[in-house]
Amino acid sequence: MMVFLRLATLLLVSTVLAAPAYALKILIGNDDGFGTANIRALYHAAKQAGHDALIAAPVDNQSGTGATRREPKPLQKDGGFGLVKAGSPAEGHDAKDDHVWYVNSTPVSSIAYGLEELCPRYFGSKPDLILSGTNQGNNVGLSIYWSGTYNVARYAVEQGIPAIAFSAGNLTERAYTELGGPEDQANIYAAYAFQVVDQLLLHQQQQRHQQSDVHHMLLPESTGLNVNFPSAPKRGCRAEDTRFVLTRLLANLERNPDACTCGQQRSKGCKLPRESSVIRGDNGCTNTISLFAPTTFSPDASAYEQEQLLETLSGFVSCLD
Repeated sequence: MMVFLRLATLLLVSTVLAAPAYALKILIGNDDGFGTANIRALYHAAKQAGHDALIAAPVDNQSGTGATRREPKPLQKDGGFGLVKAGSPAEGHDAKDDHVWYVNSTPVSSIAYGLEELCPRYFGSKPDLILSGTNQGNNVGLSIYWSGTYNVARYAVEQGIPAIAFSAGNLTERAYTELGGPEDQANIYAAYAFQVVDQLLLHQQQQRHQQSDVHHMLLPESTGLNVNFPSAPKRGCRAEDTRFVLTRLLANLERNPDACTCGQQRSKGCKLPRESSVIRGDNGCTNTISLFAPTTFSPDASAYEQEQLLETLSGFVSCLD
């Protein structure tokens, strides 16, 4: 039933997105480098969906740099995969695509360059959405604090822009020149990512249709998503046979920290499963979606904000059991 609902949703959103007015301006970053297969697959998926996409990502692998900022400098050595040579400028674009930019700096500094310099030039405005990833390896639990992928999305939300961090359970570091067809894991993750984006956009357009005089955001204000996929090759996952579950980022000892879902009752306690336990558990091709709020002490968003997200994801997320 869930697969049918998702296919119906995708058919409906494809009709919505056919109108150019609903195309998004999407800025994409990561921490693995602008030349990886995963980020290029995400970029191509955005363009294929009819969106205006732009990459601003590190010239080489900057995993584990968290929220660190650093002034970009000319390259003293070749960048990742030898795509940019020593002596090249601190920032530059792919020779074949001027919407694909590298920055010789950290993930957060790279996305900041994209926001401050590239978006005004290419979009004429701020982006509607910032995507980060797909990371080579999951970002769950406390690892988010030093994850460049998560911190790119966190920085974006702090600037008032909806953002999603995507991470996948594989550590394969590949150049975009090795990208294969639809069954390539990078393309599977990109397809998963745009199932999420399409659902957010579909709900936004439905709300606009019902209340045309009200501004409707893709996500609850000042929040972002941390989304994790299991390893597609290890679990035999395909783009069309997955499911999404709403989770929380970190453990919480409170009795009622979260929105009630999947038959839970407030009187008995409402708590979402932790994304780490879902991703690392025996749950097949189950992807996790966690809502974060960077302005709070704990990264997990409030129960009220989770309830707003549940409304947006109605018919899209399922129960773990």
